[in-house]
Amino acid sequence: MKEKKPRKLKQPRVGIRRKTTWFCWLILIASVSFGVYKDFTAINKHTVHEREVVKVKLTDTNAIEAFVTDFAKVYYTWEPNHEKLETRQKNLSKFMLNGLVTLNADALRSDIPTSSIVSDIRIWKVEAKKNQVNKVLFTVNQQIKNSQKEDAAKAIECLNNYV
Repeated sequence: MKEKKPRKLKQPRVGIRRKTTWFCWLILIASVSFGVYKDFTAINKHTVHEREVVKVKLTDTNAIEAFVTDFAKVYYTWEPNHEKLETRQKNLSKFMLNGLVTLNADALRSDIPTSSIVSDIRIWKVEAKKNQVNKVLFTVNQQIKNSQKEDAAKAIECLNNYV
């Protein structure tokens, strides 16, 4: 019998002449050249971080609150007495236009048996709308009494918007 010669194992050759090596070199050169091209043609974009400084503006609303308090005391208080209704109309003319005062005079007459007394006025919010125009949110606690039934007094809380 013949002895078999040991077979030589093939060793992989890596060289510059193989097709895969050429392909890898081509991809490497193309990607580097594309990176250099993009670096030279890139637009410089610098991110600007802006900070907004908020300044607190305090407005004095004491005059508006005093006006609304005085108005609510006059407007929501009445008695069925002719003289007191006239003084109420005079006092309302300080706060309202004359047309509104006369319209309001028709709503309350001396023959109506109810009277009203304001016990508490609370101002919740004063909001500036435009130039010297404000919106005021307030509540009025008033006691309405019926002169026919003296003991039937009740407190009514009214929520009103006044502009």
